[in-house]
Amino acid sequence: MHGLLIIMSPSQTKSTTPYVGIDLLKCILAILVVAIHTHAPFFNILGRFAVPFFFMTSSFFFFKKYIHLENRHAQNIALWRYAKKLAIMYVLWRILYLPFDIYKNFQSNPNSFPNISVSGLIKWFFKFVFIGRDGTFITGWYLIASIFGMLVIVFLIRYVGLRVTLIISIIVELLILMVTSYGQVTFSIILINHALPFLNNPFSTLTTNTFIRSLLPFTLGFIIFMLSNSHKSITTNKKLINFYLILFSILYIVECIVLYRFTGVGSFDETLFLQPAVFFLVLYGMASHVSLSTSHSLYLREFSTFIFLVHPMFFQFRMSLDQLVNITGVAADYFNFVWIVLASIATYFAYRWLRKLTGFKWLRYIL
Repeated sequence: MHGLLIIMSPSQTKSTTPYVGIDLLKCILAILVVAIHTHAPFFNILGRFAVPFFFMTSSFFFFKKYIHLENRHAQNIALWRYAKKLAIMYVLWRILYLPFDIYKNFQSNPNSFPNISVSGLIKWFFKFVFIGRDGTFITGWYLIASIFGMLVIVFLIRYVGLRVTLIISIIVELLILMVTSYGQVTFSIILINHALPFLNNPFSTLTTNTFIRSLLPFTLGFIIFMLSNSHKSITTNKKLINFYLILFSILYIVECIVLYRFTGVGSFDETLFLQPAVFFLVLYGMASHVSLSTSHSLYLREFSTFIFLVHPMFFQFRMSLDQLVNITGVAADYFNFVWIVLASIATYFAYRWLRKLTGFKWLRYIL
């Protein structure tokens, strides 16, 4: 599936491929995700486009194949393979991150071993299976969210239709906004923490990095697929797409500035104008006619996924390097952004060399 990476050698594919614009944007956005986690000013705001973009494009390419399958049984098999591939990726990456988890725990508690209990194991299992953001693999939640989010969206579209699915997704997105980026405003103005106390803690935890964040972008990805089928003129009208992309991008940046004035937070996972801006960014990528061979396009896809998943490995060394070069503040944020991107790129090429040298099958399964 296009939203995931299908590794093929250059000899297998020599023809050109459509949607190269999307692959190029994925690479840029994967790098900008590093800016979010290193708090590099302005770039971290642009990096927020990444996750909704990844969700929307994954949804678009999944449904592009799924809808045209001959029967329900074939569709269920496609959905199972989608979930299985992501689950295998998730488990393998968690294994790769295990040494970093041990190192981080040793840094926090150098003279003690982790306290293992039944309740602790249950809590760890819940986070491992349903949340995916436990330990140093902070981008693992995206894989878990993609599995459960797609299962939910397919179920909803199949049994209640697109219109109801879109309404449910918008309501969920508004709830996310109420307890995250607009939390201080909603809590202080309408006292929602007193009127609806169940939203205050559990829901705010669930909205941070779980599958409910994927519901609206997955739905929008399906809508993009439907538009590309029935209203192709809309998805190829560059002037219209550019206008709305610029409009919603400006509104998003202004929104981030206003939220920063109210909250002091540089950027949020979800904001009101982020999803519309990303929607038109996907259309922009689809309408961009960039010529590239299929093999190189697949390499771009592979590269973007690898950078997104591997870069948190280097976070454990940030403070040590900052002290080594004697750098603090915003300069340290940019410094960390640059060296972690470069280290992630170097690791990608090392991975490709190792995969080619050893031929280990599991190395292909991590992407």
